[in-house]
Amino acid sequence: MADHETISERPDIVVLGGGVTAGMLAAVLARHGVRTLLLAEHDSTSPGRGVNTLPFSSFFSELIAARYDVPEITGLGRADRLRGDVSARSGAQRTIGFAAHTRRHGYDPALSAQFNLPSEHGESLLYRPDVDAWIQQVARRRGAVVRTDLRPVEVTVHTDSVEVTLDDERRVRAQCLVDTRGDEAVGRVLGGTRNPPAERSSPALLTARVSGMPGFEDFARPLPGAPRWSEGVLHHVGEGSWVGITHFGGVPNAPGAGDIADVTWGRSDGAGEATWSDLLHRMRSLPLARAQLGRARPLRIESSESSCWVSSRRTADRILLLDQAAFSGDPMFARDLTTSTELVYTAAADLLSAFRDRDFRARRFDYLDRLQLGMARAQHRLACAVADASTDPALYSMLSRVWLLGTMFAALTVKRVLKLHGTPAVEHALAELRSDPERGTSYPVLPEYRSLWESTLRECELYGAGAGSGRRAAARISGLLEASSIVPPVFDFADPDDRVYALRFRKRLRMMRWAGRRAPGSVRRLLLSYGLQGEGKAT
Repeated sequence: MADHETISERPDIVVLGGGVTAGMLAAVLARHGVRTLLLAEHDSTSPGRGVNTLPFSSFFSELIAARYDVPEITGLGRADRLRGDVSARSGAQRTIGFAAHTRRHGYDPALSAQFNLPSEHGESLLYRPDVDAWIQQVARRRGAVVRTDLRPVEVTVHTDSVEVTLDDERRVRAQCLVDTRGDEAVGRVLGGTRNPPAERSSPALLTARVSGMPGFEDFARPLPGAPRWSEGVLHHVGEGSWVGITHFGGVPNAPGAGDIADVTWGRSDGAGEATWSDLLHRMRSLPLARAQLGRARPLRIESSESSCWVSSRRTADRILLLDQAAFSGDPMFARDLTTSTELVYTAAADLLSAFRDRDFRARRFDYLDRLQLGMARAQHRLACAVADASTDPALYSMLSRVWLLGTMFAALTVKRVLKLHGTPAVEHALAELRSDPERGTSYPVLPEYRSLWESTLRECELYGAGAGSGRRAAARISGLLEASSIVPPVFDFADPDDRVYALRFRKRLRMMRWAGRRAPGSVRRLLLSYGLQGEGKAT
């Protein structure tokens, strides 16, 4: 059995966590000669959050695979390979749907939208128990020792090492410990506290794994020309609540009949522990959403009074908190995998550099520390904007459109770096992937987009504070989109009546013509580097 692998008493780095972040990082470290012990505590029933891929996270997975020579990791970004080689129980992510509900009209298709993802390799909805087990196998094949039956009970930092006492009373000494899950033994050493990233409290949150979840298409038709609602992540929005539903399809031998899905529910008013009954009760003003949720049976529920927090201490000599050990952020807009790939790419470089120098002092992780604090603050602000906009579907629609535009530019930025891999120009491009950590991104963001995003968030905040109506805030954001020079004209993001986005070949051709003739230079570089179907040449 794999869990009987021999544990070295002197591994170089111990990684804690059973998820994708820990598994990817352990695979990369082991591939480069670092004696790595992965303590991957197994929990197959825990509900996931934001477990869908986007072009951004898929391209970052490919970049990790290419940069660190672990080609298996590309499987996270290729839908056909993922469902064929990794998890047949993972679903297809063809659409991101926003179903709007109002007290007056109930479900209102006129305020709803569906974004059909323009994906090079297809996107996926990850069934995490399968994917977590697979990435652990990748780490094992690359040379890491992987144990799912052991966990730390005590951590002691020495001048020349960090000592980890396991629950079988064995002790191991390593040069560094990386915690991706928020282990209690590590927390006792650091002595940090979990605090809101800003003065304002973030929304309360419920996450659940359920069985028997029907698709929303059983209750409301998809928008014209769009896939079924269940072929992606669906957001129900209205009356101050927002519910995200991630479908995985039928799961053999799962408890309960029917489809398995993860549900994330954010509440903009009030804290306290939430229950499934509470969710259904609160959905009484959204009858079709309640009808869909009412057909499902919860298998496991987790509730928190705040969806966003950040640890007051994220680094120390020989200890690094990473990802969900360091902070928790926006739960709705695909936070988990996009954040995971970005952090693994960055952390791997810093850890390998520290390993070569035999120097694991906290200052080696200063950039990562600033990046994670920036991510926590940025994602907290987004979560609060979502809460503000959830009481006005028109405003929420505009917020989602500006967010989608940003994910497109982010994906193109990473894809351009990937295309330059193996060329002399790649070093400069890679250097650009260590920029602007205080703003919460390692990749460079177009200044024009940053201004647009800042204005959008500000409109949501002003509306949430009672300064004007949601409709007027939505209209102002629409005006900003219409006036912006960076929005490709094939996307009528400014038009609230344009509710379905599908980037088919003719639209791609029109967009490339626009890029070559009228687009600003920064956008032209990204679009022409990508090409019609990803075949462009990076410059």
